[in-house]
Amino acid sequence: MVKALPIEQVFDGSVQNILDVLDQATDTQIMAGENWYWHGQEIAQTLAQKHDLEWENVACAIAALSPCLDWATNVIAIREVIEKGKTRYQTGANNHKAREALKGDIGIINRTGKAKKVESFFNAIIDPISNENMAVCDRHAVSVFMGQKLTDKQLGAMGRVGAYELVSNAYHEASKITGRPVHEIQAITWVVWRDLHDVDRLIGKS
Repeated sequence: MVKALPIEQVFDGSVQNILDVLDQATDTQIMAGENWYWHGQEIAQTLAQKHDLEWENVACAIAALSPCLDWATNVIAIREVIEKGKTRYQTGANNHKAREALKGDIGIINRTGKAKKVESFFNAIIDPISNENMAVCDRHAVSVFMGQKLTDKQLGAMGRVGAYELVSNAYHEASKITGRPVHEIQAITWVVWRDLHDVDRLIGKS
């Protein structure tokens, strides 16, 4: 039986890779990253006020609907779930999680302990300046850490014990070095990476 490589070898990235991408950010990209999660919070609050909901519950539902969706579609999806009870852009399971989140069951997004990116996304919307929560580590955030586009095999390995924490810790180290909040570092570098590599932002293809 072939022994699996240590997680540090599978994800042979560095804090320096994150800092290098950050150094390439234009003023426009920096502004976009700085405002990313505040914008998400504003959308959650606006929808909550309009539909007489708790904004934290709406934020949780947004996160529940985020897997495999670009941000624009994510916003469409939460509006559809609030207004129609489901969205065409997500699976039945994620529609269910979003509905339950809107009712107040915030824990539903990561009851198995495996949906760390979704939980991190929720926490980032709730508190964009936190240096305590894990960074939002999707495929592109991990690619920034790696300094190259993530392979499908590596993406699958993100479910291994310690993988998510390894990448998140690197963003925390970058935060300590720069003095910027963790989620701000992640969002700015995500925007830069997206623009550098022409990331497909069509509906359902993030």
